[in-house]
Amino acid sequence: MKLDIILITVFLKLLPIYCTPTEPVIYGILPDIYNSITDNIIVLPSNKPVHLSMFGLKMDYISHIAFASIKKPRNSSCEHERVTSSFDALPENSFVSTSIISLRELSTNEVAFFLCIRVTPTSLPKTDSSPNHTNIDGKWIFAGDGGGTDSVSDYRLSFRTTTTLMPLWVQIILIMLLFFLSGLFSGLNLGLMSLDKTELKIIESAGSHNEKSYAKAIRPVREKGNLLLCTLLLGNVLVNTSLTILMDDLTGNGLFAVIGSTIGITLLGEIMPQAVCSRNGLAIGAKTLWLTKLFMLLTFPIAFPISFLLDKILGEEIGQVYSREKLGALAGTVATDEMNIITGALALTTKTVADVMTPLSDAFMLSYSANLDFHTMNEIFSNGYTRIPVYENDRQNIRSVLNVKDLAFINTDDKVPVSTVCDFYNRSIIIVLDTTNLGMMLKEFRQG
Repeated sequence: MKLDIILITVFLKLLPIYCTPTEPVIYGILPDIYNSITDNIIVLPSNKPVHLSMFGLKMDYISHIAFASIKKPRNSSCEHERVTSSFDALPENSFVSTSIISLRELSTNEVAFFLCIRVTPTSLPKTDSSPNHTNIDGKWIFAGDGGGTDSVSDYRLSFRTTTTLMPLWVQIILIMLLFFLSGLFSGLNLGLMSLDKTELKIIESAGSHNEKSYAKAIRPVREKGNLLLCTLLLGNVLVNTSLTILMDDLTGNGLFAVIGSTIGITLLGEIMPQAVCSRNGLAIGAKTLWLTKLFMLLTFPIAFPISFLLDKILGEEIGQVYSREKLGALAGTVATDEMNIITGALALTTKTVADVMTPLSDAFMLSYSANLDFHTMNEIFSNGYTRIPVYENDRQNIRSVLNVKDLAFINTDDKVPVSTVCDFYNRSIIIVLDTTNLGMMLKEFRQG
C-alpha cells in the first residue's frame, strides 16, 4: 500500500502546471482495509474505523470529508445531502490527505456512499479565472464527477458497506452461548466417552446413591457409543465454525476473528471444560443429558450413517475388559491381607499343583506303624497341621491321611497305633500329577 501511495504521489508531482485546477480535485481514494470490490465499488466493513488515503491536487485545502447517499456533479452543493457525520481530513502535502472514517450500513433505498468535501474557508484565491470560488469556499461540495451516468468514474469516489448478520446485542449473546456449547461438547466428549460400559455397570452396582442414579441415566446413551461420539464431534465443529463466522462479522477483520476465536475456543472451549469434566464427567453428563439427546436428534441424519459405518467397520464397543493380571494390579490398592486373598484367587487358574505343593522330603508325616503316645501327639500339635500324610515303610508310599480332629478322644497313655485310627476312618487319598491346574483341583475339593 505504501508503494501505491508513493507512485500516485510521484505521478501527481509530475503533472504539468497548466493541468493544475484552481480548486481541490480528488483523483482516487484508498482504504487500508476492505471486504471486496463489487461493480467497481469498494465494499467496506460497516461501523468499523477505516484509514482512508485520498490522492489529488490541492489536498491541503480540504478540512473535512463526509458522505452522501446520492450522486451529483463535482462542486455541487452537499450541504443537505450528507447522511454521515463529518470526518477530519489530515493533509500530508498538497497531493495526499488522510482521514479515519466509519460508515454505517446502507439502507434498502441507498446505492452507495458518495464523497463530499469541505474546503477550508478563505483558502482559495479569488481570481478572474475562478469566478465560482465564492460558491464553494467553506461549504460542503461533491467530490465526484456524477453527471447522471453509470460509468466507473462515476463511482470511483464512493463506497458500499457490508451488512451484519444480526444486531450487535444478539451477536454478543449468541457468541457467549456458542462458547458455552463449545465447552460443553468438548467436556462431554472427554467425560462421557471415558466412561465405558463396564465402568458404568460397576458404578450402578457399587457407587454412591447419586453415582448410581447418574450411571443409570447415562448408560442407555453411552450404549450407543459411536452415535454419541459423532453427535458430540459434529456439535463441536458446528459451534466452533459458527463462532468464527460471527467473530468475523463482529470484528470485520478476518485476522482478528481467527485470533479471537482461537484464543476463546482454546481457553473456554477446550482447556477449562476438559479440566472440569475430567473430574466431574459423570455428574455433568447426567445433568446435561437432555441437551445431549436434543443434539443427537438434530444431528441424527448425519451422525447415524457415520456411526453405522463405524459399527460395521470397527465393531460394536464392548467396554473395558480387565485381564487377571490387570485386576491383580488394581487389587494392589487395598489392604495387604485383602490383596493377598484377591490376587491368590485371581491367579488360581494360572497355577499348577507344582507351584503350591510341599515336596515329600519336606512334608511332616507319620509312619503307619507309629503309636500315638505323648511324644508323637506333642510333635503333631507342634507342627500345627490339620491333615497329616501317613506312609508305610517308604515316604513315597502314602497309605492314608490322618485328620487332627480324629485324635480328639485319643488318650496318649493308651498308645493307640496310627494304623488303628487310619483303618477306622479309612480316609482315601487323591493322587494327581504336579501339572494339574489348581482351578480343577479346587473344583475337585468342592465336590468332595
